[in-house]
Amino acid sequence: MLMVISLLFSKFMLTIAMTALFATALWSARQNSLWQKFINDRVALAFTSVFILYLLSGINSQNTTWWMERMRIKLPFAILPFAFCVLFPLPQRLYRLVLATVVMGVLAGAVYSTIHYFQNSEAIHAGYKIAKTMKTPMDHIRFSLVTALATFIAFNLYEKPLGRTRVESYLWLGASIFLAVFLHLLSVRSGLAGFYLALLYMLFHQIAIAGHWKRGLLLAVVLITLPLLAYRYFPTLQEKANYMRYDLEQYFTHRNISGYSDGGRLLSQELAIKSIRDHMWTGVGVGDVKDEMHRLYEQYQPDIPRENQLVPHNQFLFVWMGLGLPGLVVFCVPLILVVFDSKNYRHFLFMAAWIITLSSFMTEPVLEIQRGTGVFIFFILLLHYQHRSEAHET
Repeated sequence: MLMVISLLFSKFMLTIAMTALFATALWSARQNSLWQKFINDRVALAFTSVFILYLLSGINSQNTTWWMERMRIKLPFAILPFAFCVLFPLPQRLYRLVLATVVMGVLAGAVYSTIHYFQNSEAIHAGYKIAKTMKTPMDHIRFSLVTALATFIAFNLYEKPLGRTRVESYLWLGASIFLAVFLHLLSVRSGLAGFYLALLYMLFHQIAIAGHWKRGLLLAVVLITLPLLAYRYFPTLQEKANYMRYDLEQYFTHRNISGYSDGGRLLSQELAIKSIRDHMWTGVGVGDVKDEMHRLYEQYQPDIPRENQLVPHNQFLFVWMGLGLPGLVVFCVPLILVVFDSKNYRHFLFMAAWIITLSSFMTEPVLEIQRGTGVFIFFILLLHYQHRSEAHET
């Protein structure tokens, strides 16, 4: 069963989906008006510019093999903006069916992981003491982020169900609650951080934008009580918190970071900043980021074996280190532009996706992994183009 669920989140399925979208968009774009639509779409062009940015960085990269690997991973930035611009918006029923399919896929993975947890709870608790996690359909960080987003998608389907029946509404509400609980059982900090930041925005949205004070008050209670209850009753969350304290203590007190999760991340960021100071404007070239990090480890932390040496675990530092400050500015343009285009900041589900993904940028090089790139750009563009059409209709 795990193999079947994992296939839903595999790079193979992601590649097939992107190829199908792009091929359909090319077929549709035989009409000159659709090509013109893409050329005039500032959001689509801004996201495509990220691919061009990485492409041009090959001029400044000596390690062409690793640079080509970056280009392969960035292909969604070349394909999906064009495809979404040409093909979207979807009919409302089809759009909500896509959202429902996402939730059902994540729900299936979460149910499997939960069953596996109860069957092997003692071994899993022991694993959490040394920074291990329970089985998940994809790597635990990406799955936690997708689960956090699916929690809010399920709640959106509860408010606007496909069939508009009371039973269906309650099923989606139950799915949302289950995924929120599972997220705490899984206890991956990237997903939890994104979840609570999005929940905090939801509180602001309900009070300041929607004007629902009663919902806002209920959300405030949830924000306070949920983490306390989860920590009280979930051993996985307790062990994760204990390990994090120990990990950070090793980093800040003893400077012992080899093999430690948080310490390793912080050291990678520290070394990246050293490189940025020397290559502020031009960067080292994205193809040479890994080699530059190896050089810095050998200079400042020679005792750390190569297999434990990390690239910068912060997407913004990775881009700045590879592309320089002008490249970082260009990289940030679509991330900011898409929020304000058609007042997307007023659409909670879009903002939940944006907050969850961008919060993970602070501790992970999310866009340097193909699955991370594909998931990020798919959800951001899906929600953007669908919401933009709704904004134009009102």
